[in-house]
Amino acid sequence: MKIYINKYFKDNRLEKFLDFKYEVYSRSGINETEKRLIKKLPELNEPRKILILENRTGVIGMIASDLFPEAEITLQNVDKYHSDKIEHNLKHNEVTRVKVLCQADIDGKYDAIYYQQTQANLVKEFVLDLVQQCHAALNKNGKLFLAMEKKEKVITGKMQELFGGATIDNLTDKGLLLIAKKKNNPVEYIDYRADFVLSSDEGNRIAYRSYPGVFAHHRVDEGAKAMLELVEVNDGDTLLDMGCGIGSIGIALARQKKLAKVFFVDSNSRAIKATEFNCENNKMENYQTILSASGFTAPKKCQVFVGNPPYFSDFRIAGIFVEAAHANLLKGSKAWFVAKNPQKLKEIIKEQFGNCEVIKHHGYNILVGVR
Repeated sequence: MKIYINKYFKDNRLEKFLDFKYEVYSRSGINETEKRLIKKLPELNEPRKILILENRTGVIGMIASDLFPEAEITLQNVDKYHSDKIEHNLKHNEVTRVKVLCQADIDGKYDAIYYQQTQANLVKEFVLDLVQQCHAALNKNGKLFLAMEKKEKVITGKMQELFGGATIDNLTDKGLLLIAKKKNNPVEYIDYRADFVLSSDEGNRIAYRSYPGVFAHHRVDEGAKAMLELVEVNDGDTLLDMGCGIGSIGIALARQKKLAKVFFVDSNSRAIKATEFNCENNKMENYQTILSASGFTAPKKCQVFVGNPPYFSDFRIAGIFVEAAHANLLKGSKAWFVAKNPQKLKEIIKEQFGNCEVIKHHGYNILVGVR
């Protein structure tokens, strides 16, 4: 079986798995964590349902679907960006019987769960929360395979505590695999969500909830606070809050003025879950949440855009934010962004809007583009 990741290039790297039965072609090779999980697939004995968590390519899902043609294979990510990439790769390889999910939590019961945790995305509370959810989602005698790029004492201890033991497999300088079997012994789960209050100088208090894996878990981001002090909104405005996180900016601005509608957009399903809870908890009306990694087009033009974009992938994602701001704003309206280092973002805004003002505030740079 040949598997192609993204587009085909002449200089693609070829890797072979499971006695050379599977040939995988990719630009830079498969992550070591995914390789470790693939090697463990043949250990399963006629599984009915397999869950694969936080995978980035879909390769392990494609191989699993070929190895176990009768099993239900699900690939689940918290972030829509990764789910979209997997769907693209499945379609490119004409694999149709693998389900792709982007959601905040694990639903259903499984015979085996393969969890790929790369170091770049390792936030311990997030991993601990997912390990708990894996334990709850496994059938009796079901196995969890957790691949990591280095040994983490707290995470290893958590698996051993929940499962009554965990095997450390193939520990090298490139990583390890933790394997545990569910015994159905009674266990106690920890609630890793955080509830806190944002207070303003005017005496307003807004209650928020966040979940592990959401940016600035346990608090409102300081950059968001800095931008909140400067953003201009009026009664009747429609607001687009992109990269909304837990909804802190949009909800706070809706408290200041009677906004016609607020659109909350984020690629992180846990951020959307938190935003929906916070909007309901703060009795917000006229809002909509959108789970998207590729931008958003509002049904009508907006008067205000606020964005707190992540700065990786060579600012590609920041570029999506700026494009969305320009496409969704009425002429004369303003887009507000926050950044620590403004130079590259300023160039992107100026190229799209033809203008960009940078305001230094509380150690952050607030960038404003006028449509």
